[in-house]
Amino acid sequence: RRADALIVAGDLSEGRHPAPWRVAQIGEALAAFEGPVVLVRGNHDGLRAGRSIVDVLAAGRPGWKGFSVPSITRVGDVALACLPYLDRPHLRALPGYETVPDAEVSAVLGEAYLTIARGLFVAASAVADRCVLVVHQALAGGLMSDSQAAFLGEGGLIVDTRALAAIGFDAILAGHFHKHQLVQADPLVAYAGSPYRTDFGEEHQAKGYLVVEVSADVARDGAALTDVHMEFIETPARRFVTLTGDQWANDYDVAAAHVRDAVVRVIDLDPAIDAAEIRRDLEQLGAFEV
Repeated sequence: RRADALIVAGDLSEGRHPAPWRVAQIGEALAAFEGPVVLVRGNHDGLRAGRSIVDVLAAGRPGWKGFSVPSITRVGDVALACLPYLDRPHLRALPGYETVPDAEVSAVLGEAYLTIARGLFVAASAVADRCVLVVHQALAGGLMSDSQAAFLGEGGLIVDTRALAAIGFDAILAGHFHKHQLVQADPLVAYAGSPYRTDFGEEHQAKGYLVVEVSADVARDGAALTDVHMEFIETPARRFVTLTGDQWANDYDVAAAHVRDAVVRVIDLDPAIDAAEIRRDLEQLGAFEV
């Protein structure tokens, strides 16, 4: 699609510290994109000595930039402000915040996040007329699947989307929530979502990536504005399929047609039924995993 840059807004792997062979595999896959690559650290991208997988991948690759700390970069005539994942331990590590109640920590951290974003906007505006913010964070109004919510818990920072959008960025592109969603239209605030399904909580979610075009300024009622257009491109993500014991027993042909190459589970089985036999049948029908 002739994109000018590839942006990955965090969580390059499921593990916080992936093995070197996995890091190399991810690097080879991303290198298929012939152009600048911008990587922003997510909550799964663990830090060691101040560096994460995004820094390791970007090292020694011309045109690649990895951000484990807030900073800006430029792609063509657009400035990218990159704000990696920020959580409570970050603030707890600062002097004076060791004993602050959790409720106060959340409020202080939320305001600190906005302060960092405002600083990035000032720096980005100094190098380009058009500025896009890339974050890996929970934004107010965004939705996550039940399984992701159960995994993350309720202790994470949730940023005020309206306050973030009011800073002045032409678009805010977010990672962290697995579900693709448009949080706000003007300015554009959107999650690409994960490019593949991770569990049955995402069984019915479309998966893909975003193509975002930030065009040249256009005159509108005497004012110069930036036109931002977003397109969601669905990927052929592996399917997750849930069957019930009744479906398997009464609609075998219909059920069988849906299982090839899918991750399959069968629920509500009669205890008298041999589950091992059903597993063998599903595997013979081409299920990827049962």
